[in-house]
Amino acid sequence: MIPRINELEENLKLRDKLNIGFEYNDFFIPSLLDDKVELEKRIKAYENIGGFNTIHGVFFDICFNSSDELIKNASYTRARQTLDIAKRLNCKKIVFHTNYIVGFNSLDYKKMWVDRNAIAYKTFLKEYSDIEILVENMFDENDELILKLLKEVDDPRFKMCFDIAHANLSKESIKTWYNNCKPFISHIHINDNNGDSDSHLAIGSGSMDYNYVIDILNEFDGSILIEVKTTSDFIKSYEYLKDNGLKLC
Repeated sequence: MIPRINELEENLKLRDKLNIGFEYNDFFIPSLLDDKVELEKRIKAYENIGGFNTIHGVFFDICFNSSDELIKNASYTRARQTLDIAKRLNCKKIVFHTNYIVGFNSLDYKKMWVDRNAIAYKTFLKEYSDIEILVENMFDENDELILKLLKEVDDPRFKMCFDIAHANLSKESIKTWYNNCKPFISHIHINDNNGDSDSHLAIGSGSMDYNYVIDILNEFDGSILIEVKTTSDFIKSYEYLKDNGLKLC
């Protein structure tokens, strides 16, 4: 689940009751990263929590493949900020978005995206040897480029975070995404939508076929985040999954 700093005590009780982990969603926010006092306070609040936890890396305006050196260097700096935080919090995995321009069908751009992102991730994997780095499908039309990137980096610590709700918004079916990407998937994000926007609804509140998604989750051997907006939506989602056949740990 996603912990919320103003509900942390309540979230910790729920975590212990359900025997689950946290995925920190605080540290992709640029204003927090620039506020040294509040940033340190937030890190210290989470620092000794323990357990199996993951973290969402920066994604706003991040472009590792930029041909503008200022933008590329700023993107590297922001990524390293969250990687440093992940190390302090002893997170097992960090998630970054693909962040390429969807619909830009230039072959040169696609090749540059793969080549330059591969350089970035190989650099981070070398610098941060104790964490698994994951790339998450965002509004990708299909799995073409993310698979090329995963194969190009070719590192056992570089895997995919499969966001099933994002896949539901693409031109490719969830089934095709999963079957093609299965060997690389280490982490899954789930929530619900109606196929028109990334609305992060409680599971069971949208139009997604969760009978099929639960089948995926039951065969998947990795970590799963219920990525919804509120703790109450998390509980609704958890109960929906449990009541509809998810095999819980």
